[in-house]
Amino acid sequence: MKIDPYIDFQSVTKSFQGSNNRDDGAASLQAIEKFSIQVSRGEFVVILGPSGCGKSTILNLLAGFDRPSSGKVLCSGQQISGPSHERGVVFQEDTLFPWLTVRQNILFGPRCRNSQQLPNMDETLGLIGLQGFENSFPRELSGGMKQRVALARVLVNEPEVLLMDEPFGALDAQTREEVQDLLATVHARLKPTIVFITHDVEEAVYLADRVLVLSERPGRLIADIPIQLDRPRSQSDREAMIFTQLKAGLRRLLRNNDK
Repeated sequence: MKIDPYIDFQSVTKSFQGSNNRDDGAASLQAIEKFSIQVSRGEFVVILGPSGCGKSTILNLLAGFDRPSSGKVLCSGQQISGPSHERGVVFQEDTLFPWLTVRQNILFGPRCRNSQQLPNMDETLGLIGLQGFENSFPRELSGGMKQRVALARVLVNEPEVLLMDEPFGALDAQTREEVQDLLATVHARLKPTIVFITHDVEEAVYLADRVLVLSERPGRLIADIPIQLDRPRSQSDREAMIFTQLKAGLRRLLRNNDK
Protein backbone atom coordinates (compact mmCIF):
# COMPACT_ATOMS: atom_id res chain seq x y z
CA MET A 1 0.00 0.00 0.00
CA LYS A 2 1.37 3.40 -0.98
CA ILE A 3 1.91 5.81 1.92
CA ASP A 4 1.51 9.49 1.08
CA PRO A 5 4.59 11.57 1.98
CA TYR A 6 4.34 14.12 4.76
CA ILE A 7 6.35 16.76 2.85
CA ASP A 8 6.16 16.68 -0.93
CA PHE A 9 7.94 18.93 -3.43
CA GLN A 10 6.43 18.26 -6.85
CA SER A 11 8.69 19.47 -9.68
CA VAL A 12 9.19 22.87 -8.04
CA THR A 13 10.90 25.74 -9.83
CA LYS A 14 11.48 29.10 -8.16
CA SER A 15 12.68 32.21 -9.99
CA PHE A 16 13.31 35.71 -8.71
CA GLN A 17 13.40 39.00 -10.55
CA GLY A 18 16.81 40.67 -10.44
CA SER A 19 18.74 43.45 -12.08
CA ASN A 20 20.16 43.10 -15.57
CA ASN A 21 23.39 45.11 -15.69
CA ARG A 22 23.27 45.53 -19.45
CA ASP A 23 20.01 47.40 -19.71
CA ASP A 24 18.88 47.95 -16.11
CA GLY A 25 15.82 45.84 -16.86
CA ALA A 26 14.44 42.98 -14.81
CA ALA A 27 16.25 39.68 -15.26
CA SER A 28 15.07 36.35 -13.93
CA LEU A 29 17.30 34.46 -11.48
CA GLN A 30 16.38 30.81 -11.16
CA ALA A 31 17.12 29.48 -7.67
CA ILE A 32 15.82 25.89 -7.99
CA GLU A 33 14.65 23.94 -11.02
CA LYS A 34 12.22 21.00 -11.19
CA PHE A 35 13.04 20.10 -7.60
CA SER A 36 11.22 17.03 -6.30
CA ILE A 37 11.64 15.38 -2.89
CA GLN A 38 9.47 13.48 -0.44
CA VAL A 39 9.96 13.43 3.32
CA SER A 40 8.25 11.07 5.76
CA ARG A 41 6.71 12.18 9.05
CA GLY A 42 9.34 12.28 11.82
CA GLU A 43 12.27 12.03 9.41
CA PHE A 44 15.44 14.11 9.86
CA VAL A 45 16.55 15.32 6.42
CA VAL A 46 19.63 17.47 5.79
CA ILE A 47 20.05 19.52 2.62
CA LEU A 48 23.67 19.96 1.59
CA GLY A 49 25.04 21.97 -1.29
CA PRO A 50 27.25 24.87 -2.40
CA SER A 51 26.49 28.50 -1.56
CA GLY A 52 23.78 30.00 -3.70
CA CYS A 53 22.31 26.67 -4.80
CA GLY A 54 18.81 27.38 -3.45
CA LYS A 55 18.90 25.67 -0.05
CA SER A 56 17.38 28.62 1.79
CA THR A 57 14.84 29.06 -1.02
CA ILE A 58 13.64 25.50 -0.39
CA LEU A 59 13.28 26.23 3.32
CA ASN A 60 11.40 29.48 2.65
CA LEU A 61 8.97 27.63 0.38
CA LEU A 62 8.39 25.06 3.12
CA ALA A 63 7.91 27.76 5.74
CA GLY A 64 5.36 29.50 3.54
CA PHE A 65 7.43 32.69 3.31
CA ASP A 66 7.48 32.33 -0.47
CA ARG A 67 5.61 30.47 -3.21
CA PRO A 68 6.94 28.41 -6.12
CA SER A 69 7.01 29.81 -9.66
CA SER A 70 5.81 26.41 -10.81
CA GLY A 71 5.11 23.05 -9.19
CA LYS A 72 3.64 22.39 -5.76
CA VAL A 73 4.87 22.21 -2.16
CA LEU A 74 2.62 20.14 0.11
CA CYS A 75 2.65 19.31 3.80
CA SER A 76 0.34 16.60 5.13
CA GLY A 77 -1.40 16.54 1.75
CA GLN A 78 -2.21 20.28 1.77
CA GLN A 79 -0.58 22.84 -0.47
CA ILE A 80 1.42 25.35 1.58
CA SER A 81 -0.02 28.83 1.12
CA GLY A 82 1.57 30.77 3.99
CA PRO A 83 3.36 30.57 7.36
CA SER A 84 1.99 28.42 10.17
CA HIS A 85 3.04 27.75 13.77
CA GLU A 86 2.93 24.06 12.76
CA ARG A 87 6.09 24.72 10.73
CA GLY A 88 8.64 26.38 13.03
CA VAL A 89 11.80 28.05 11.70
CA VAL A 90 15.19 28.39 13.42
CA PHE A 91 17.48 30.81 11.60
CA GLN A 92 21.27 31.14 11.57
CA GLU A 93 21.01 34.29 13.69
CA ASP A 94 19.29 33.72 17.02
CA THR A 95 16.79 36.61 16.40
CA LEU A 96 16.06 36.93 20.13
CA PHE A 97 14.48 40.10 21.45
CA PRO A 98 17.29 41.74 23.47
CA TRP A 99 14.89 43.54 25.83
CA LEU A 100 13.18 40.29 26.89
CA THR A 101 14.47 37.67 29.31
CA VAL A 102 14.98 34.04 28.34
CA ARG A 103 11.56 33.17 29.76
CA GLN A 104 9.85 36.06 27.97
CA ASN A 105 11.54 35.20 24.67
CA ILE A 106 10.44 31.56 24.92
CA LEU A 107 6.85 32.48 25.78
CA PHE A 108 6.56 35.15 23.09
CA GLY A 109 4.83 32.90 20.53
CA PRO A 110 2.20 31.34 22.82
CA ARG A 111 1.35 34.77 24.26
CA CYS A 112 0.96 36.28 20.79
CA ARG A 113 -1.49 33.49 19.99
CA ASN A 114 -3.29 34.08 23.32
CA SER A 115 -2.67 30.47 24.21
CA GLN A 116 -4.74 29.34 27.17
CA GLN A 117 -2.04 26.93 28.31
CA LEU A 118 1.54 28.14 28.60
CA PRO A 119 4.34 25.56 28.45
CA ASN A 120 5.99 24.18 31.57
CA MET A 121 9.13 26.32 31.79
CA ASP A 122 11.02 23.89 34.06
CA GLU A 123 10.49 21.15 31.51
CA THR A 124 11.39 23.39 28.58
CA LEU A 125 14.54 24.77 30.21
CA GLY A 126 15.54 21.24 31.23
CA LEU A 127 15.19 20.02 27.65
CA ILE A 128 17.49 22.75 26.29
CA GLY A 129 19.88 22.71 29.25
CA LEU A 130 19.30 26.26 30.51
CA GLN A 131 17.95 25.71 34.01
CA GLY A 132 18.61 28.79 36.15
CA PHE A 133 18.88 31.18 33.18
CA GLU A 134 15.18 31.98 32.73
CA ASN A 135 15.63 35.56 34.01
CA SER A 136 18.79 36.27 32.01
CA PHE A 137 18.85 38.64 29.05
CA PRO A 138 20.36 37.65 25.66
CA ARG A 139 23.41 39.91 26.23
CA GLU A 140 24.28 37.72 29.22
CA LEU A 141 24.31 34.49 27.20
CA SER A 142 26.93 32.81 25.02
CA GLY A 143 26.26 32.14 21.33
CA GLY A 144 25.40 28.50 22.02
CA MET A 145 23.00 29.45 24.80
CA LYS A 146 21.25 31.96 22.56
CA GLN A 147 20.67 29.28 19.94
CA ARG A 148 19.24 26.98 22.62
CA VAL A 149 16.75 29.72 23.52
CA ALA A 150 15.93 30.27 19.83
CA LEU A 151 15.25 26.54 19.48
CA ALA A 152 13.08 26.50 22.63
CA ARG A 153 11.09 29.50 21.39
CA VAL A 154 10.11 27.46 18.34
CA LEU A 155 9.53 24.20 20.21
CA VAL A 156 7.00 25.67 22.66
CA ASN A 157 4.68 26.19 19.69
CA GLU A 158 4.71 22.39 19.29
CA PRO A 159 5.47 22.43 15.55
CA GLU A 160 5.00 19.30 13.48
CA VAL A 161 7.89 20.43 11.25
CA LEU A 162 11.15 22.05 12.36
CA LEU A 163 12.94 24.02 9.63
CA MET A 164 16.53 24.97 10.39
CA ASP A 165 18.64 27.28 8.20
CA GLU A 166 22.30 26.72 9.16
CA PRO A 167 21.47 27.42 12.81
CA PHE A 168 24.88 26.41 14.16
CA GLY A 169 27.05 28.01 11.47
CA ALA A 170 28.36 30.85 13.66
CA LEU A 171 29.31 28.67 16.65
CA ASP A 172 32.78 27.42 17.57
CA ALA A 173 33.49 23.72 16.93
CA GLN A 174 32.98 22.47 20.50
CA THR A 175 29.75 24.41 21.05
CA ARG A 176 28.50 23.30 17.66
CA GLU A 177 28.89 19.64 18.59
CA GLU A 178 27.11 20.24 21.90
CA VAL A 179 24.05 21.79 20.26
CA GLN A 180 24.05 19.08 17.60
CA ASP A 181 23.68 16.55 20.42
CA LEU A 182 20.93 18.70 21.93
CA LEU A 183 19.05 18.74 18.62
CA ALA A 184 19.42 14.96 18.30
CA THR A 185 17.91 14.60 21.79
CA VAL A 186 15.00 16.90 20.86
CA HIS A 187 14.34 14.85 17.73
CA ALA A 188 14.40 11.59 19.69
CA ARG A 189 12.00 12.87 22.38
CA LEU A 190 9.55 15.01 20.41
CA LYS A 191 9.91 13.36 16.98
CA PRO A 192 9.25 16.40 14.78
CA THR A 193 9.95 16.21 11.07
CA ILE A 194 13.20 18.17 10.59
CA VAL A 195 14.56 19.76 7.43
CA PHE A 196 18.02 21.14 8.17
CA ILE A 197 20.34 23.16 5.92
CA THR A 198 24.11 23.09 6.27
CA HIS A 199 27.40 23.49 4.40
CA ASP A 200 29.10 21.18 6.90
CA VAL A 201 29.51 17.59 5.69
CA GLU A 202 30.28 16.19 9.16
CA GLU A 203 27.24 17.91 10.63
CA ALA A 204 25.08 16.44 7.86
CA VAL A 205 26.26 12.89 8.48
CA TYR A 206 26.02 13.16 12.26
CA LEU A 207 22.45 14.47 12.31
CA ALA A 208 20.61 13.10 9.30
CA ASP A 209 18.50 10.13 8.39
CA ARG A 210 19.01 11.22 4.78
CA VAL A 211 21.27 13.78 3.11
CA LEU A 212 20.00 15.50 -0.03
CA VAL A 213 22.81 16.91 -2.18
CA LEU A 214 22.02 19.84 -4.48
CA SER A 215 23.73 20.99 -7.65
CA GLU A 216 25.03 24.47 -8.33
CA ARG A 217 22.32 27.04 -9.04
CA PRO A 218 19.71 26.43 -10.22
CA GLY A 219 19.49 23.84 -7.47
CA ARG A 220 18.56 20.33 -8.57
CA LEU A 221 18.68 17.14 -6.54
CA ILE A 222 21.77 15.18 -7.57
CA ALA A 223 21.94 12.60 -4.74
CA ASP A 224 19.74 11.25 -1.95
CA ILE A 225 22.02 9.48 0.53
CA PRO A 226 20.61 7.40 3.43
CA ILE A 227 22.68 7.64 6.61
CA GLN A 228 22.53 4.15 8.04
CA LEU A 229 23.97 4.84 11.47
CA ASP A 230 22.24 3.69 14.64
CA ARG A 231 20.65 6.21 16.98
CA PRO A 232 21.37 7.63 19.47
CA ARG A 233 24.70 8.78 18.06
CA SER A 234 27.67 9.80 20.15
CA GLN A 235 30.99 11.55 19.69
CA SER A 236 32.70 8.19 19.16
CA ASP A 237 30.60 7.70 16.01
CA ARG A 238 32.48 10.58 14.40
CA GLU A 239 35.62 8.41 14.42
CA ALA A 240 33.98 5.26 13.03
CA MET A 241 35.00 3.95 9.59
CA ILE A 242 31.47 4.16 8.17
CA PHE A 243 31.22 7.79 9.31
CA THR A 244 34.49 8.62 7.55
CA GLN A 245 33.35 6.81 4.40
CA LEU A 246 30.05 8.67 4.30
CA LYS A 247 31.83 12.02 4.68
CA ALA A 248 34.29 11.14 1.92
CA GLY A 249 31.47 10.13 -0.43
CA LEU A 250 29.58 13.38 0.16
CA ARG A 251 32.72 15.45 -0.35
CA ARG A 252 33.35 13.69 -3.68
CA LEU A 253 29.82 14.53 -4.79
CA LEU A 254 30.32 18.18 -3.86
CA ARG A 255 33.73 18.37 -5.58
CA ASN A 256 32.39 16.80 -8.78
CA ASN A 257 29.45 19.17 -8.59
CA ASP A 258 31.85 22.14 -8.70
CA LYS A 259 33.44 21.05 -11.96
